[in-house]
Amino acid sequence: MSAQRKVMIRARIDADTLHMTVLFLLFVPIMEPEGIKAIFPFLGNLIWGFYIRTFAAGIISIVFLFVTIKRRRIDMPIVCILFYVVASAMISIIKLHSLEGWFSRYLCIICAAFLVAIYQPNLSRLIRVVTIYLKILIIINFVLVMLYPNGIYASNAYEHYNWLLGYKSSLQYYVLPAITFSWIDAVYSRKKLKITNFYIFFGLCIAEAALSRNAMLLIGLSLEAICIVMRVEKRTALLNGATYFLISFMLNVVILFFAQIMLNVQFIRLILIRLGKNMTFTGRNNIIWPNAIEAIKKFPVFGYGVLTSSENIRMLGRGRLGVSHAHNHILQIILDGGFFLFAIYLVFVVIVVYRMMRYKHLRSTQILGMSIFVLLVMSTVEIFTRNSGTGVWMLFILCAMTKDLDSQLNKAFPPPAAG
Repeated sequence: MSAQRKVMIRARIDADTLHMTVLFLLFVPIMEPEGIKAIFPFLGNLIWGFYIRTFAAGIISIVFLFVTIKRRRIDMPIVCILFYVVASAMISIIKLHSLEGWFSRYLCIICAAFLVAIYQPNLSRLIRVVTIYLKILIIINFVLVMLYPNGIYASNAYEHYNWLLGYKSSLQYYVLPAITFSWIDAVYSRKKLKITNFYIFFGLCIAEAALSRNAMLLIGLSLEAICIVMRVEKRTALLNGATYFLISFMLNVVILFFAQIMLNVQFIRLILIRLGKNMTFTGRNNIIWPNAIEAIKKFPVFGYGVLTSSENIRMLGRGRLGVSHAHNHILQIILDGGFFLFAIYLVFVVIVVYRMMRYKHLRSTQILGMSIFVLLVMSTVEIFTRNSGTGVWMLFILCAMTKDLDSQLNKAFPPPAAG
C-alpha cells in the first residue's frame, strides 16, 4: 500500500471518529439515565439539565433543517412524526397548559425522528453511536444492581429498586434498543467475535432484568431469546409487521376491558403471583385505567394536552405517588391529544406496517419487527413518551427504513460470494 493511500485512509478514519464523537456528545443529553439526578445531582443537572438538553435538541433541529433543504425531501414516516409532535404541542397550548410536560415527554420523539432523517444515508453510523452509549449505561447499571441489590436511593414514588437508569421498570427503554442494534450488527457483520459479544451482552441483560426484579423485561427478553433460538425470522408469513401490530392491539383491548375476567382464570392468577404482581396489575386495573377511560370520555376529540406529572397524579392516581402517566401507550396518546392525535399515530403505524410487509424478507426488518413486537406487548402497561424513550422511537422509525438500512449494511459487510 502506497504512503499516499495510507494517509488518505488515516484521514478518513480520523474524520469518521470525529463525526461519531460529535454525534455521541449530542446524543447523550437527549437520552437521560433516569436516576442520574438523584445519585449525582451536580453531574445530572450539568449534562442533562434543561438548557443543555435544549441546546443539543436545537443543534439537531438546525442540522435537520439544513439537510432537509439540501435534499429537498422528507420521508413520509418523518412527516407523520412531525405532525404528531406539532399537533400534541398545539393542543397543549390551546388547552392553556405549560409546555414543561410536553418538552420532557416529546423531546425524545423529535430528536429520534430528526437523527434518523439526518443519518438516513448512513444509518449504521447512528446505530453504532447509540449502541455504544446504551451499552455503557447498561453495564454501569448492572454493576450497581450487583453492588446494591435493593437500589441506591429512594424516590418519591418508589422506596427500592432505583439505580442509575431509574426505577427497575425503566430498564427496558435502554436494553431493548441496545440488544436490537447489537443483534443487527452481529448478524450483518458475520464476525464470530461480534456474534459472541452479542450473546454475552444478551446474557448480561437477562441477568440484569432478573436481579432487578423486572418481570416485564424478563418476559420480553425471553420472547427475544425464543425468537433467536427458533430462528422465527424465517417464518415471515405468520410473523410480520401486520401480525405484530394486530396482536398488540387485541392484547390492549383484552387487558383494558376484560382484565377482570382474565383475573378469574386460575392460570393467569398463578402467573401474576409468580411474577410478584398483585391482582390489580399494581393499581392499573382498579385505579389508573378506569380513571384514564373516564377522563377520556370528558374530552374524547382533542384530549387534555400534555400534562405535567403532578397533574397526571391528581387525575389518574387519585393523589397516589408514582401514577404520573396512564401506564398504557394507547390511553396516554388519547389523553394527550384525544382521538385526533391517535388518528395521526395510526397513520404512522400504517406506514410502518406497510413498509415492514413490503420488505419483510430483509433481515433488518425481521430483527426490528421482533423487537417492536416485544415493545408493543410492554406498551400495554407502559408508555413510550418519556425522556428515556429516544431509543425506542428510533426502533419504530427504523422499521419504516429497513430498505436503506439493509442496503447500507450489505455494502459495509458484503455477503460471501456464491460458489
